Amino acid sequence: MVGAAVVVHNPDGTKDTTKFKLHSACTVFQAELLAISKAVEWIANNNIYTATIFTDSKSGLEEIANPNTRNPQVVSIHHTINRIREECKETNFVWVKAHAEIEGNEEADVAAKSAAHLHKILDYDRFPISYEKYINSQRSNVETEKLYTEIDNSKYIKILIPTYELLTQVTDKFKPDFEITQYLTNHGYHREYLHRFCITDGDACQ
Repeated sequence: MVGAAVVVHNPDGTKDTTKFKLHSACTVFQAELLAISKAVEWIANNNIYTATIFTDSKSGLEEIANPNTRNPQVVSIHHTINRIREECKETNFVWVKAHAEIEGNEEADVAAKSAAHLHKILDYDRFPISYEKYINSQRSNVETEKLYTEIDNSKYIKILIPTYELLTQVTDKFKPDFEITQYLTNHGYHREYLHRFCITDGDACQ
């Protein structure tokens, strides 16, 4: 489970905490950007003329500072910041060290952890394409393993290497070439194989 949170310290000393739940496949980086995005939106929607956002996400701030980013979360943040600036308002970002007992940051961390376990509709479910690639890779491996173990041919190689997982380990260690392929398949230009097909008189090598 992945969670994010925004803790607002109001000028009158009160605090407002908002929690967000993300898809379990989302990354911590996405959670950090979601929190920043929600903080910027809160500033824009509450007529705040001067505000400072504190975050321990250095990578998030670096991506926000990149004007050529294609990250959809950061592009959304840029749009909101531009709207704030058009209204002659100011929003600043400050990086703070994580787990350094900084009050607001510690509060946000605790709230984010609890947000991951909330029983609510997801606030963000756009998991990264790397996750989909991982799932497809896992599915492909399962189907390939099934194909390898269930087909009737290649019986000789399966005597030597009974599972597809072991096969991948072998081929990673020994890159297949003509000689290795002959050995693993029991097919090739050796006399036992050629004699089986009546190409040579005997099955013994010289």
